[in-house]
Amino acid sequence: MATLKISLVLVFLVFWTRKKMDLGLGLFICGIALGLTALPWLNVLTTILQSTYKWETIDLLLSLLLIFYFIEIWSTSGGTKNLTTHLNSVLRNSPIALVIPPAIIGLIPIIGGAMVSAPLVKDSQYSKHTSPAKLTFQNYWFRHIWEYCMPTYPGVILSASLLGLSFGQIFMLNFPLTIAAIIAGLVFGLSGIKYDKKERPEKVNMEGMKYFLYAIIPLLVIIVLALVFKVPVYLAIIISIIFMALANKSGLHAMYKMFIKSFSFTIVSVVLGIMSFKAVMENSGIISQMSAEFISWHIPVMLLLFILPFLTALITGLTQPFVAIAFPLLMTYLSNDHSLLTWAYASGYMGVLLSPVHYCLVLTREYFKASWKDVYKILIIPCAIVLATAYVVVKLRG
Repeated sequence: MATLKISLVLVFLVFWTRKKMDLGLGLFICGIALGLTALPWLNVLTTILQSTYKWETIDLLLSLLLIFYFIEIWSTSGGTKNLTTHLNSVLRNSPIALVIPPAIIGLIPIIGGAMVSAPLVKDSQYSKHTSPAKLTFQNYWFRHIWEYCMPTYPGVILSASLLGLSFGQIFMLNFPLTIAAIIAGLVFGLSGIKYDKKERPEKVNMEGMKYFLYAIIPLLVIIVLALVFKVPVYLAIIISIIFMALANKSGLHAMYKMFIKSFSFTIVSVVLGIMSFKAVMENSGIISQMSAEFISWHIPVMLLLFILPFLTALITGLTQPFVAIAFPLLMTYLSNDHSLLTWAYASGYMGVLLSPVHYCLVLTREYFKASWKDVYKILIIPCAIVLATAYVVVKLRG
């Protein structure tokens, strides 16, 4: 019964997003509908209300709004344009400049980090001749190439904890997925993009390198504070914003105008919708019921290791839930054969990347004004390649 309920929710969300309705409102409706099938209406209402003022929600909302504010200040001051201009000179005008910014941002788990690199991709000289869907793919895909194995990501940390493995072991198990993601991303993200080799300089422009490093300082402030000094992301962004305001000698009125311009009610709606939906799913126990149903149907191990993480991730759009919910139910298999983690993790992460409620995908697609259909057309094959790589790796380890 739980499987049927969740299937209906997925169908509804697909229909809802295709009609270009507000995603946050759609998730809110689904949360109420699902909650009422398992909880008293007062419990559903309480769960949703409590989700709106939980620190997790406030942290996410604050980080996203500040990221957009950071982007507006950085762009207005010419930072993003200078960065992409001089990145092109450093990379000798190669199209690879389209995917380097999101790959750099992806080294740390900044919430909504895809929106930090999006303007850098957009400002590239090659973006004018690249479709919105492909720009969305380039930014979104390369932002997420490291989450399979980097020990800074919650999914990796939680996997290591659940299975009693070191970060080094997790890295070795899942690193082939990162390699596959990079190759697939380059093939499908840069195919068809042409450039004039005659305009390519013979040597790296050292002057360009200097200006590139200067332009990237505001971003490095966030990265170093968050990764090295473990400063909360929202606080790291605030410090970087203050740094830019002082460097650019921006007045309070100018800063206020940029904040108003950057503020988005869509972000507020999506965050509240995602967090309320997630809270109802957790409190109602529906995902656990669905997982138990799959196990009771005696599904083959490899298929079970695919379905549970994939569907959990597809529904939530987050890495932590599929690890926290699906992996404990699959512990019998994962504990006996650690190599199966590669398959289970890849399965779950494909659900994350394909989820219509993954806020990086939602925000990046909206930023580049791409259609869902065109984005998924590009996204589906690279996802299949990463999943196929995981399957082959597991079989070779045998």
